[in-house]
Parts: sequence; C-alpha cells; structure tokens
Amino acid sequence: MFLRLLCIALVACTLAQGAPQLPFG
Repeated sequence: MFLRLLCIALVACTLAQGAPQLPFG
C-alpha cells in the first residue's frame, strides 16, 4: 500500500516537471 502511494507520488512529481517519460519506464 505504502509503495503504491510512493510510486504515485513519484509519478506526480515527474509529470509536474514535464518529463516525457517515467524514470523507471
């Protein structure tokens, strides 16, 4: 559960920065 929230937070930060792709994608 915590890992899922952490992953969502990381994705949100990545999208906020305007990155074209995820760092782990």
